[in-house]
Amino acid sequence: MSIKLRCKVVDVTRSYIPNIYILDLDCDRAYIKMDMHRLVMIVDKGDSTEINICKSLPVYEEGKDFLARGYVITKRELADGKHKYKVLISLWGFLIVLETNDPSIYSELNYMDEIYFHMKRI
Repeated sequence: MSIKLRCKVVDVTRSYIPNIYILDLDCDRAYIKMDMHRLVMIVDKGDSTEINICKSLPVYEEGKDFLARGYVITKRELADGKHKYKVLISLWGFLIVLETNDPSIYSELNYMDEIYFHMKRI
C-alpha cells in the first residue's frame, strides 16, 4: 500500500503551541493540514513536495526528508462541503488531516493502520 501525492505548500502559520507550525498543502488528489515542529521543518510556503503514505518503511534521505511513523485514528465520509472523505493520522501526537474526493485514498487507509508519512521537497 502506497499513496503518493504531489503537493504545494499553500500556507505555514504558527500554532499557539510554541515551536509548532501548521502546514496547509494543496495536493493533486487531496488537501492536507498538518502540525510540524520547527526542528524538523523541511518546507516553506510556496515549496513543492512529494508525499508518500505507506505501510512499509520507504526509501528516504536522512537529514533531508521528513519521515514519521503514525496511526490512522479516524475516517469519515463528509455529508457536505468541498471534500467527500476525511482521514486523521496521528504522528505520535502531531496531527495530519487529509481531505479528499478520491475513494481509493479513503479505502486504502483503515482504523489503526500503522503508516509511514514521508515528505520530501522537490
